[in-house]
Amino acid sequence: MCFTTFWQTKCISHIILLKIEQNSLHDEIEDPRLKNLCQSSSHQASI
Repeated sequence: MCFTTFWQTKCISHIILLKIEQNSLHDEIEDPRLKNLCQSSSHQASI
């Protein structure tokens, strides 16, 4: 439970960072591993 919550927090933080990047003139490299973890944790949460 704590582990899932931890990754959900990471996922939310990642989404916020993406929104900041979209509004920013500076493009930063997106971490594909974090994105995959975000998608997989969302998938697991929906099951």
